[in-house]
Amino acid sequence: MVSTFGQRLLWSLGLLLIFYGIGCVVFVNLERKAELQTYAENRQLYDEMTKLYAFHHCEDPAFQDLSFCKSQAAFSESLEGYFNDHRNPIEDREQWTLVGTAFFLTHLMTTIGYGNSHPQTPAGQLATIFFGLFGIPIMGNFLAQVARLYLVVSVAILEKLCCVKVHTVQRQICVLWVLLLLFLFGGAFVYHMLEPWSYLQSLYFCFVTLSTVGFGDFLPSSTVSRAFSIFFMISGLGVCASIIAVLTGLVQQGHDTVDTFMSRKFWEEGRACPCTGAERK
Repeated sequence: MVSTFGQRLLWSLGLLLIFYGIGCVVFVNLERKAELQTYAENRQLYDEMTKLYAFHHCEDPAFQDLSFCKSQAAFSESLEGYFNDHRNPIEDREQWTLVGTAFFLTHLMTTIGYGNSHPQTPAGQLATIFFGLFGIPIMGNFLAQVARLYLVVSVAILEKLCCVKVHTVQRQICVLWVLLLLFLFGGAFVYHMLEPWSYLQSLYFCFVTLSTVGFGDFLPSSTVSRAFSIFFMISGLGVCASIIAVLTGLVQQGHDTVDTFMSRKFWEEGRACPCTGAERK
């Protein structure tokens, strides 16, 4: 019996949720302790460095206005920022909490690979291989179903509410383009609200994410932002992948057209004699 679209969508969703559940349990147990240990070691190094120039009496009101004490506070703040910005954080980034782990699994299975969170333990690295091998096809199947769902719903809305017929492939491609633009510009607006980024930086992050480039120079920093990123990636990647597939087909079609034209041109020129212009027998 051939399964319906709804059955395939529910099956892929259920499989993905089970995979998320198992992955969160595995990676939280394997990596969270090591993550906290790393923060503690970085904090210890930070404390030792601050002790080299610390003048404890700067906390007294009589010394707070001294230029040395003001410079000491500024240096401590700059040093802490340097630790946090150069992958030696002293504050808990919560990368291997439930939400952080789900975020890691999402950009693992979508092959975005930001690079901000990666397993530190050998067991976690081995688990990454397993979850990548099985998770990538599971996510790929679900993204295809989601993209189809968005297209079906959009076509139904246009035909029933707007009385616009979308019965050709070209018009369906136009619908996909509109959906992609909505994800890019709408997602950029949300990130602009959630993160200390400009709208252009947010738009740049959205494109880098949906195109699966994943540079990692901009990353969601809060729990809410990561939760939205999971939804954003799962919802928009299928649409973007569909557009890329269409563009790839157009490039291939253009190549075939040029190749056919050039082959015919050389064949016709080859039939003529290079000296007299007479056609070869």
